[in-house]
Amino acid sequence: MAAAQPRTATLVGLFIFIGLVVLAWLILLVGRFENRYEETYTIRVELADASGVVKGTPVKLAGVRIGSVVGPPRLHSVSPPRVIVPVGIDSSRNLPVDARFRVQSATVLGDKLLTVTIPPSPAARNLKDGDLVEGGGQAGLEAITNDALAVVHETRTLVTEAQSSLQSFDSAVGEIRGVTRRLGETVDTVNRELLNEANIRSISFTISHVEDASLGIRNASAEFQPVLAAVREAVNRVSALAQTAENTFSEIDQQLTQVGPAIEEVPATMRSLRRAADQAGEAVVQAEKTFAKAGDTLDTLTGEEGLVGALTQDAEVSTDTKSFIRNLRRHGILGYKDEETPADDPRERYQGRRR
Repeated sequence: MAAAQPRTATLVGLFIFIGLVVLAWLILLVGRFENRYEETYTIRVELADASGVVKGTPVKLAGVRIGSVVGPPRLHSVSPPRVIVPVGIDSSRNLPVDARFRVQSATVLGDKLLTVTIPPSPAARNLKDGDLVEGGGQAGLEAITNDALAVVHETRTLVTEAQSSLQSFDSAVGEIRGVTRRLGETVDTVNRELLNEANIRSISFTISHVEDASLGIRNASAEFQPVLAAVREAVNRVSALAQTAENTFSEIDQQLTQVGPAIEEVPATMRSLRRAADQAGEAVVQAEKTFAKAGDTLDTLTGEEGLVGALTQDAEVSTDTKSFIRNLRRHGILGYKDEETPADDPRERYQGRRR
């Protein structure tokens, strides 16, 4: 009996020890303890919402822990809200630069963990110490809860808009009823005041006159067809004349193009004519001077003191001249002698003063 008690105590002690070991293992397994015996490299993960993420939160890849959060999250920007979370990754785990980090619920009690997702075609470059990685939204139960909240919010918004639409529809129905009522009153007024027998007879009379007028217009249009044909022919002629005029203007343009060089020579010709006119003016002035001198000479010759004047006006000089010419013809130049004619009696000669 005494030997059985130590054995029982030993078994109980062993059971308690095993329980403590299992409890310690469970605590180490599910607790937030960092592995301080492995080398790590630190990267920064940018998240839109880091609720529940604290220092020591595990980081898992495909369910295997590869690191943990090494510091408290830090607010990077307010609008839009962005949070920077420092994460230490085991140096033996090389993650590509396009790896995605997401926040996920670890337990029902609200514990969080960061899950890493590798794309099917990862990038060739791996993450290094100090790199910044953009994380995704929450996953798991939190994501479902957030999506449900978003759906509820959108549902409330849709219900509010539906209520506003129903109110607008009720208002539109009321307006339609009012318009229908006013339309009925208008129809009654038209039937009572416009569509009476007198107005109907007037409308019939007007329609008959309109038919007569349309017939007259039809006849007038038939008579007007020859005029239209003549006008069309005149228009065609005018078009032909316009074409002819256009051709003429084209020829004139060509002629002007050819005359252009001659027109350019006109100023030089005008300058030559001006110089010739100036020279002609000088010649006219010289001729006027010559004619003036000739006139003076003629005045001198034909005057009383001139030779011609003496021959024509002085009788004695005229007589002597005639006698000189007659004796010169009779005796010649060498045998010239002065013979007085019987009529040349000195007593009968002119007794006046000689000039």
